[in-house]
Amino acid sequence: KAYVVMYHGKIQGKTVNYQNFRNETHGIMFLILLASVSFQLALWPAYGGWKTFFVLMLFGFGILIQFALIVPSYVQNLVGAIVMTFFLQEYA
Repeated sequence: KAYVVMYHGKIQGKTVNYQNFRNETHGIMFLILLASVSFQLALWPAYGGWKTFFVLMLFGFGILIQFALIVPSYVQNLVGAIVMTFFLQEYA
């Protein structure tokens, strides 16, 4: 997402929409699906099936969608970089 918005949208001046970035959109959707399945599998032993699904829905709809809709993309990219740096330092 950051690559499409920042590089193609800002630097190259292309319009960011589905028709122009069909493959990138499908790639992002696949990565979100992969992350969701990984999240499910990681929490399954601790919480069980339905509770894990409920936690995933709370996290996805309660935090991620609101953050994506309310916060501008440049702030999302900054927060993403900060969070990824934190996790790299914490778990590396």
